[in-house]
Amino acid sequence: MFFRNSRQAQLSGTELQTIAFAVSLSLLFLPSCSTQKNTWMSRHFHALTAHYNIYFNGNESFKQGVNKIRKGYKDDFTRVLPVFTWDDENLARSAAGDFDRATKKASKVIALHSIKVKPSMKREVLSEKEKAFYNKNEYNPWVEKAYLLIGKSHFYQKNYKLAQETFRFMINQFGEEEIRFDALVWLARVYIETGETNEAKKLMDALSNEPAFPDRLTGDLQATLAHYYLRNEQYAEAALPLEKALNEARTKTDRYRWTFILGQIYTLTGDPDKANKYFARVVKMNPPYEVTFNARINMASNVKEGTGAAASIRRELLKLANDQKNKEYLDQIYYALGNLSLRQKDTAEAISFYARSAQVSTTNNRQKALSYLSVADLYFSRPDYIAAAAYYDSASSFVDRRNFKNYDQIMARAQNLIELARNIQTVQREDSLQRLSYMSKEDLNAFIDKIIESVVRKEAEERQKMAEQMLADQINTGYGQQVLQDPTAAGQWYFYNPNIRTQGEMEFRRKWGNRKLEDNWRRLNKGVSTGPAESNLAESGRNGGQEESGKALSNKSREYYLKDIPFTDSLREISNKRIEEALFNAGTLYFEKLNEPLLSAGSYRELIRRFPGSTYEPQALYNLYSIFSGLGKTADAMTYRNMLTAKYPDNYYARVLTDPEYIDHLREEQQKPVRRYLEVYNNYLQERYPEVVAGATRSLRDEKDTSLVAKYLYLKALAFARLNERDSLRSTLNTILASFPASEPASNARIMIDFMDNKYPEIKEKAEEKTAAEIYAYSPGENHYTAIVIPASANMNQLIFNLINFNLDQFPKLSLNVQGENLGKDVQIVTIKIFSGSSDALAYLGHLLKDPGIFRDVNAASSYLFVISETNLAALRKDMNIDRYLRFYTNHYPLQ
Repeated sequence: MFFRNSRQAQLSGTELQTIAFAVSLSLLFLPSCSTQKNTWMSRHFHALTAHYNIYFNGNESFKQGVNKIRKGYKDDFTRVLPVFTWDDENLARSAAGDFDRATKKASKVIALHSIKVKPSMKREVLSEKEKAFYNKNEYNPWVEKAYLLIGKSHFYQKNYKLAQETFRFMINQFGEEEIRFDALVWLARVYIETGETNEAKKLMDALSNEPAFPDRLTGDLQATLAHYYLRNEQYAEAALPLEKALNEARTKTDRYRWTFILGQIYTLTGDPDKANKYFARVVKMNPPYEVTFNARINMASNVKEGTGAAASIRRELLKLANDQKNKEYLDQIYYALGNLSLRQKDTAEAISFYARSAQVSTTNNRQKALSYLSVADLYFSRPDYIAAAAYYDSASSFVDRRNFKNYDQIMARAQNLIELARNIQTVQREDSLQRLSYMSKEDLNAFIDKIIESVVRKEAEERQKMAEQMLADQINTGYGQQVLQDPTAAGQWYFYNPNIRTQGEMEFRRKWGNRKLEDNWRRLNKGVSTGPAESNLAESGRNGGQEESGKALSNKSREYYLKDIPFTDSLREISNKRIEEALFNAGTLYFEKLNEPLLSAGSYRELIRRFPGSTYEPQALYNLYSIFSGLGKTADAMTYRNMLTAKYPDNYYARVLTDPEYIDHLREEQQKPVRRYLEVYNNYLQERYPEVVAGATRSLRDEKDTSLVAKYLYLKALAFARLNERDSLRSTLNTILASFPASEPASNARIMIDFMDNKYPEIKEKAEEKTAAEIYAYSPGENHYTAIVIPASANMNQLIFNLINFNLDQFPKLSLNVQGENLGKDVQIVTIKIFSGSSDALAYLGHLLKDPGIFRDVNAASSYLFVISETNLAALRKDMNIDRYLRFYTNHYPLQ
C-alpha cells in the first residue's frame, strides 16, 4: 500500500483514481523497477512511491512542527516583531520529535528511491535537452525535495551546521535544477542565524539579480532580506523588501504579521501617518485579539500633538482600560496613555500613567522595566535625581542584558543616582538627628509619639489594603473558589493549605523571580526608598533598630527612634564626619558622573562653609576652580585658586596649579623605581651577576611597589643560580613563594625549587633544619604535651576514646586532658596535656609506646608520636609542617 488510510481523506476522488491506476500499473511492472535501472517505468514508479508513501508523511510531520512553533510563539510587542518565528529555542526543542520524523522519512526516500544510474539513450547524437537530461545527478525529483526537507528540519532545530552542509550539498549536486534556488534562500537564512551577515547579504544580492530566479520564491527571498535588515536594526532598509514580501504572502498569519511590522518600521523611521495606515489594515484583517489590541495601542502612540485625534484616542484607550477582557493588557494601555500625555507636553500626567503601568504589570517584565525607566528618565531630565534614583532602582530589577542593549548605561546611571541619593539622604538625616538632639526631653518625646501614631495608622491601612488585595487575587485567580470547593481545605487558613500556598509561590516567582528573604528584597539598593519619604528619624530607626545585645526594638517604642540621635559631643562629631564625607561625595558625583557643574559647586561650597579645614577642602577648592574655569567664570575660578594656593601651598592640587612642571616632575619621580629595576635587569642581561645581587639588595630596602619587589627577588634568584650559590638561591625562591604566592615569578619559583629538591636533596635538608631552628626553641623546663599525629582519614574520635581509657587504667591519679584538632587538610593531631616539663612528657610517651591497644580501630595508615612544648605547639599550628618539627625534634629530644 502506497499511502496511509489516515491520508486518503485528504485526497480528492480524481486523485484517488489516478493513484489507484498508477499503483496497479506499478504492481504490474514491479520486477523491472529497481533503482539500478533508469527507465520511464522505474522513474515514475519510484517517484510515485517516494512521494505518497514516504515523503508525504515526512512533510506532514515537518508542517506539524512548524505549526507547533508558530502557535507557541509569544510575541513581545514592546519591540519590532521578527519576520519569522523560529528563534525560540524552547519551542524548537518541543517540536524536535516532528522534525526528527521528517528527517527520517526524507532519509528513507533517499535510501530507497534515489536513481543515479544513467538511462539508455537510443540515439548517438543527442539534443541539448537530451544531453541535460542525461547529465543529471538524480532522476527522482522527490529525492531533491527530500534533501530540502532534511535541511529545513535541521534549520528549525537550530542544527545550523548540518543545515548548511545539506543546502551546500544540494547546490553542488543539483546545480542545474530549480530546487537549487530553494537551497540558496535557506542558506542565506542560515548565514543570518549564524551571524555571517556579510555572506548572507552577498548571496541575497546575487539572487535578486539572477534572471533564472523563480517567481514562486520572490516572497521568500524578500522576506529573508527584510529579516536580515531588521536583525541589523536597519529599519528604513527593511521596509521595501517587506512590502514586496507582503504582496506574495501565502497565509493570513504572514499577511497581518508583516503588515504589523511595517507599521512598527514606519513608526521608528518617523512616519507616524503611514505607520497608522498599516496598523489600521491590521485591525481590518481580523487577527487574534492580542494583535488587534497592540495595533490600536501603536496607533494611539503615533497620534501627533495638537491634533483633534488625540482626545479621541485618549477616550478609546480609557475605554479599553475599563474593559475587563483587557486586564492583562493594562500595563500597555497605561504606557500608551503615558506616551500620549508626553506628546501633549503633559509631563506630570505622563509620569502618573507610566507609574500606574509599572504598578499593574505582573507578567511582562520588559514592559514593567520600560515603564519604570520612562518615569526615571523624566525625573532625570527635570532634574529630580532623588526621585529618578528610586525609579532606576526599581527598573534595575527587571532590566537584563539580553533585552536591553543599553543595559550597562542604565545600570551605571542607576548606581550613580543611588549613590547620590544615599549621600544627599545622609546629609538630610544627620542634620535632622542633630536638630533633634538639642530638643528638650518633653518636646522630643512628643515628637516621637507623633511618629509612632503615624506608624500605627499606616500599618493598619497597609494591613487592610493587603487583606483586600489578597481577597481580590483569590477571586480573580480562582484561589478562593478552590478553597471553597476543595473539601480538604475546610477550616484551613490560606497559608496552611498546601495547594493554595504552592500556587502562591509559583505566582510570586513568575512575577518577581527567585528572591532572597530579606528586607526591601525588591530593590537593588536597600537604602533608597521608592515610596513617599518618611521622616529622617523614622528612616534612621529603620536602619538601626537593633540593640547591641541583639535584641530587636519595636518601631512603636521610643527607644527605637532615640537610639541614633547624637546626644553627646563625640556622637555629633561622628555625625558631622558623615555629613562632611557625603557633601564631598555628592559634589564629586554631580561633577564627574552627572555633568551638573552648578549642583556640584553648591555641594562643594556647602562643604567648605560648614567644615573649614576639612581633609576634603583642597580637592573641593581645586574642583571649584575647574568647574568655574569650564563655565567661563574666570573671576570665580581665580577666587578658589587663590584660596587653595594660600591655604594649602604644599598640597598636590595647589602645586598642580602653581608649578606647570610639577606633573612632569611627579611623573619623573614615579618612573624612577622602574628605571632602577631596568638597570638591574640590564646588568643581568650583561651577565654581571654580582652587580645584580648587590643592586637588587639595595633596591629591596626601599622599594614599596610589591610587583617590583617580586621581580627584584626573582632577578636575585636567577643571579644566585648563575653564581652557583644554591643555598641562597633556594632561600630567595622560598621568599618569593611565601611573600608573593600569586605573583608572576612565583610559578617559576615553584618549578625551580622542585627541580632543586630532586637533584640536591641535601640542600633542602639543610634549609629545612635552618628554618626549623628559626621557628622552634628548645625549652625542656617549659610545660609540655605528648602528641600523636595521624592522617586526616583516620578515626580521631576513636583515638581520643582509647587514650582516655589508657589514662584511666595507667594514670588514674593524673588529671590529663585529651584534645584533637585538624592540622591543615592532610593530618590531625591529638594532644595529651599537661606535663610540667619534657622529662614527664617523655616518660608518659614511653608508657604509651608499649601499649598497642592505643590504635585499636583508629585505622591510621601512619602515625607520629612525640612531645612538644606549649610554645612550639603554637608555632606548629601556624607552620603546619610536621616534617619540619620532626627534624627539630630528633635534634633535641632523645629517641624513644
